[in-house]
Amino acid sequence: MCNDSQSTMELAKEMQIVEGVMKDLARWAEERRVKNDLFYCPTCTNVGYKETYKRPPKCSECGTTMVKYDEESFGRRRRKLVEKAESVLPGLIDVLMKTTCAKRPPNWMIKNGRIEIELDHCPTKFTYDFVRNVAHIYFFYFDTPQHKEATERLVAELRRMGIRGDVVIYPPHANPPLPQDAKFEGAAYVIRL
Repeated sequence: MCNDSQSTMELAKEMQIVEGVMKDLARWAEERRVKNDLFYCPTCTNVGYKETYKRPPKCSECGTTMVKYDEESFGRRRRKLVEKAESVLPGLIDVLMKTTCAKRPPNWMIKNGRIEIELDHCPTKFTYDFVRNVAHIYFFYFDTPQHKEATERLVAELRRMGIRGDVVIYPPHANPPLPQDAKFEGAAYVIRL
């Protein structure tokens, strides 16, 4: 867990990450398809090609029946998704950076209504699905007391923000103490948000 006295440089780094993610979200919102033989998902905007289907396909991401591509409707849906993400992501990135004490900027990718953030210094993956307002956090190593404190803080903040999802902690690198809410399910410890 980080000190409460976060330096100006760390805040500037965090703002750079937020700005970078927001620029990528804006590019994603403005992305257009030029082919007329497309279907797209009206929920998450995943795209499929017409010639491979006899009827409108189901979206592989969310199971919704796809509709014929219309640039105006597609763009309007993407912009609406980005507005939703922009209202939550700065707070999420702030919580993630503070609870994991990230020293280096994370890598991120935006695809089909979700953002995936990976931290280099510790094998942790954070996925936020802004279509469904769901977060999934994966800890591949969980072997210091700071992991427990940081995870409890992260879970509390996500619950406060009203975000559903789960935190998954993979053994064999999970040494006690684990967060109180962690339950062993299948092959990992899971905290449901």
